[in-house]
Amino acid sequence: IVVEEALYCKSRHWEIIAPSKNFFSEFDIEYARYYLESRRRRGITSRSLWEKVREQKRTPGNRLVTPEVMRERNPRYLPSVMHGKFSSVMILFDDKVALISSFKNLSAVLISSEEMMQFMKTIFEGLWSVSEEVS
Repeated sequence: IVVEEALYCKSRHWEIIAPSKNFFSEFDIEYARYYLESRRRRGITSRSLWEKVREQKRTPGNRLVTPEVMRERNPRYLPSVMHGKFSSVMILFDDKVALISSFKNLSAVLISSEEMMQFMKTIFEGLWSVSEEVS
């Protein structure tokens, strides 16, 4: 239900931090298709912070990064000091903070608070400013 809330956000924009192995990359292939199609159909764009994977131009789920994905997700690579340190995904949208655990733990928290979202967005902005552009 947390992912559904994010998919139907009013702003149609996310700020997202995702480790290389995460809920979305590990979940059922049919749900992944539904998620990607819903996101595309709703026109959701993002600024995404990813762990750098071995092969360049791949998403955290190890999918090839197409020009369309680059436009939709606007990715940057997190500083290497953060790699392998977390397994949850954070999505900021509207006045909400969504925290989604790894597939192994299957839990999520949705915080509906402009104040908390702005606090987490400030942290996101700091990470964004020191993250490497995907070339």
